[in-house]
Parts: sequence; C-alpha cells; structure tokens
Amino acid sequence: MSDSAAAPSFLSGISVLDLSIWRPGPYAASLLVYLGADVIKVEPPGGDPMRHYRELFNAVNAGKRSIMLDLKEPSDRARALDLAERADVVLEGFRPGVMARLGLDEPAVRARNPGIIYCSISGYGQEGPLSQLPGHDVNYQAWSGALAPEGGTAAMPPLPVADLASGMTAAFGICAALAGRQPGGPGAYLDISMTDVMATWTGDASPADGSGPEPEPTPGYGLFTTADGCQVALGVVNEQHFWDALCGELGLDDYRGLPFAVRTRRGAELAGVVTAAVAGRQRDELVAALQVAGTDPTITAVRLGGRGPNFCSGGDLAEFGTSADPATAHAVRTQRSAGRWINQLAPSVTVHLHGACVGAGIELPAFAHRVIAAPDTRIMLPEVAMGLVPGAGGTASIPRRIGRQRCAWLALSGEWLDADRAVEWGLVDEISSPGAGRSV
Repeated sequence: MSDSAAAPSFLSGISVLDLSIWRPGPYAASLLVYLGADVIKVEPPGGDPMRHYRELFNAVNAGKRSIMLDLKEPSDRARALDLAERADVVLEGFRPGVMARLGLDEPAVRARNPGIIYCSISGYGQEGPLSQLPGHDVNYQAWSGALAPEGGTAAMPPLPVADLASGMTAAFGICAALAGRQPGGPGAYLDISMTDVMATWTGDASPADGSGPEPEPTPGYGLFTTADGCQVALGVVNEQHFWDALCGELGLDDYRGLPFAVRTRRGAELAGVVTAAVAGRQRDELVAALQVAGTDPTITAVRLGGRGPNFCSGGDLAEFGTSADPATAHAVRTQRSAGRWINQLAPSVTVHLHGACVGAGIELPAFAHRVIAAPDTRIMLPEVAMGLVPGAGGTASIPRRIGRQRCAWLALSGEWLDADRAVEWGLVDEISSPGAGRSV
C-alpha cells in the first residue's frame, strides 16, 4: 500500500474498536485504517502477543491508536464499553464465549449502541462441534482441506492464508454492513469462521484419498529452476498467445500452436519439456525476455538505427578489463550481450547502418535478418590492431554471413569495407537511399 497521504478516505468519520490480537482481526482493522477509518486498538497488559514479531505487528497495526485495558478488571471493562458505545464497529477475535464472560459480547454492546456493527472472527464459527477447539492458521487450513486440496501428502503453507483471507473477508463484510446500515437503524452481527472462509476457496468436494493417478500438471504453470540455481514463476494456463510466446522464447517451436486441450492431455510430457528448457537459461535474462514476449505479443518487427554521424564506433574502451574476474566477464559476454537478443529476435529485426560501423557496430547488426546500409556506410574490425581479442560484440555473426576467410581478412587487416563491397560479400543485404533509416 502507498503512504497514508495517498490513501482513500471512504470510511472517514467511521470509528472502529479493535479488541482483537494476533493477525486476523488486526489485519481486518488495518484494511479499514487504509480506507480512512479511525481505529482504536485495545491491548491487554503486556501488549498484543504479536508484538514479539515486531515487523509483523507493525504491518497490521500501523495507523491505529492504542490503549491498554485489562478486560478482566471491572473498571477497564467499563471503559471498553464506553468506547464501544461511541464506535461504529467492534471487532474481536477470541474463542466463542470469551466476550460473553467478559460482558463485552454483541448483546451487551448492542444494549448500549443499537447501531453497532459487531464482527467476531473465530477458527470454526460461533456454533457447532468445533467452536471451542483451539487452533491457529495451519489448523484451519487443514480442516478446510486447503493443505492438500487434491489429496495426497499435505505441505506446510508458505503464507498464513487463513489469517489473511479471514481478515480480508471480515473487512469486506464490515464495509458491506456499513453501506447497508440506515441512519438510526439497527446494526449487524458478522460471524466470520476462518475454516469456512478457506472452505470457500477449496470448494465443497471431498479431497481425493491419494490412491488414484496423479493429475496431469499444467505445462508452463509453476516454479521452474534456472541454470544459475534460481527459480522463475510461470503462469501460463489456457491462454494460447502466452503459450506461444513462451515456446518462442524457450526455442520450443515444435510445441508452438498446441491448443489447451492437447496441452492438458500431454501435461507431464510438456511440463518436462518446459522444465528442461528453462533449466538452460539464466533467471534474470529469461525473466526480462519473457516480460517483453508476454506483455506485448503485438511486437512483430524491430528496427535498429543509430544517432549522430555514425551508426556505432564500437565499445567503450574504458569498460574493457573492468570485470572483477574472468568468470564474471564471461557471464557478461555470453549472457548479457545484445547480440544474443538480436540473434534470438533475428527474424523480426532490421538494422539500418550509416557512417562508421566499427567492431560491435557491425558484429551486432550481422545477427539480424536484414541489414540495410546507407551509401556512406564504412565497416571495420579494429580489435586485433588494438591488441584485443575480437568477439565482445559477437563476432560469430560475421562468418555466418561472409565465411571464415573473409571474416579473418577483415579482422586481421584492419581495412575499411565500403557499402558496395559489403553488399557484394553478403555482410549487408541492400543499400538504401541517402539518409534513409537514420535515427534523429
């Protein structure tokens, strides 16, 4: 969330008394704070036990006013009732019966404040055989089937989903009750069962017993390990253009165009293919490429041009030799080279050359599907004469176009190659009219 100065004020003027501790109720109240409500948090002597987890406590209690009251003491209980009498909302998260024993349950508060919106969050609801059972997030997820929705072995969840989902559900219900309350009319009582909230996520079907065949995985959906030992999250389900873009980026052209029904039938096979392809890529460069491929499938053509009197006069000599070690230098050259991307996008790339094209200024364009040169184009590979090993820009592209012998002559001689000779050799595909394709 952004800072409070930018927060909306839909609940401006609404007063909330937050009697809850730990996470579900305080999270619900924190959402109301974000919407503009004035929240008073009541803490027991010694403070909310969540204070032992300072960062978590701060995350769900920022923006609230706080008061310490011992609700077992008559004077403090009377103070709490006075606060409830002036509030629009009371929020509590204790086991059913606790607030009644303290004299702060919904009937007691409503006797003082008929328009109150009273919300109770509990593990299993206010009534039923499990209502008095103690528990925390993992227990509610287990009872709802959320830990193993398809049967088999359960796994510890990475997030306290029951806490957070019930808190959001409570905030949603409170907002709905406030919207429906008529001026001077009665309030409402909200009974939020954390297990029931999770059950709405898992559905009412009984989980499998784990004895049947494993369901086919959805290829392109899940966590995949990359060559550098990191992981990427891919989220392709039925979207055909996402699947096709993923296949294009991973070099899986044989699988591009497979409809969703076919992909689901061949789930395990295709998941293995995607896993193997991702395992050969570095995480960061793969994510960067997938962002382009996945967010803008309309990009079908890439045009490269240069500014100024020359297309490119080569790399910056000040950067040569600045890598911390040879391994880093190799990784930069092989994984971060622009030539790698031009080669990958080659069918859609056209490069317009003009003026001097030195070193990388020709090595990179040579990867493209089409290279168009202005009449003033001049090409040279100066690395050998400078005592450098050619290749930083991607010299492998040049032998593909003109062969090894001509590439060797160009690198060893240090001679300039004009546009006419470049077309004759195949290093350039055509000569444009003067000024065509130049960036300004």
